Amino acid sequence: MIKFGYINFWATDLDDMIRQEYIVPLKEKGFDVDMTIYNPVEVEVDVCLHSVFRDPLNIFKVKGNPVFICYSGENRLDGYLHPNGYSMSFRQDSDRNIYYPIWENECKNLKFRLPFDELIKNKDKFCTFIISNSGFWWRNVVAEQLCLYRRIDSCGTALNNMENGFVLPRDLESCVNFHKRYKFNLCFENSFDETSDTIYITEKLINAYVYGTVPIYWGSDKVTKWFNEKAFVNCHGKSSSEIVELIKRIDSDNDLYFEMLSQPLFKEEYRNIDFHKMNKDKYVDFFKSVIWKEIHK
Repeated sequence: MIKFGYINFWATDLDDMIRQEYIVPLKEKGFDVDMTIYNPVEVEVDVCLHSVFRDPLNIFKVKGNPVFICYSGENRLDGYLHPNGYSMSFRQDSDRNIYYPIWENECKNLKFRLPFDELIKNKDKFCTFIISNSGFWWRNVVAEQLCLYRRIDSCGTALNNMENGFVLPRDLESCVNFHKRYKFNLCFENSFDETSDTIYITEKLINAYVYGTVPIYWGSDKVTKWFNEKAFVNCHGKSSSEIVELIKRIDSDNDLYFEMLSQPLFKEEYRNIDFHKMNKDKYVDFFKSVIWKEIHK
């Protein structure tokens, strides 16, 4: 029976998430896996999942000689990998890595977007901005310049400008309900592609679409490989003044705005793909073809 443990994730109380994301898919495919999650510093495990938070040297405190798999949902990987480990990240497929982006997993939430006839009922507010990290200057500049045109409601934990410091709860129902009156969501990534083989696209574009807004998106130049550029404002390669002028034009033209709001998020050739299922199948295939063999060497 295969034992799993994890270390160096963003929190230490993630047993349910680890079980659901990494163990249940294997169990469903017939793998003999232990549903208990272990602390790999205290108990020898077969697979040690780790991420890119906390001290990277912690992985060398792990008992025994497990197979190490680094999951990175951030735009960083180098310096966190075990010398003999594997990874699941925003980098493209290789012998020791699978492209495993957050956006594929978040496609499970697309079904919660409200129907178009409900979305158009009361769009009387301009734009939201939801961040927990104010350190990325570029999105701050664009947000500030857009605010000179119309008020942006910044309802995250950083750069908050809401009455009484209101912070929008991050559960999906709250976010969808809150955005019913908003036309746009400013959803910039916090960095660009780290290397030539990186495709850094997170959950931000998916979330803004699910919330029922037109996303104002900046990030990877490869975003148009999958995503329909008619459904969002693609800010890549544009100056801040060009972005503001484009938003002004869309905001002042109801026909143009509602046409964008009505567009499917994905390009036509990808609209019938279940990316969430594909994401899980990719992980199971990776486990079967690589990790399973490594465990049983």
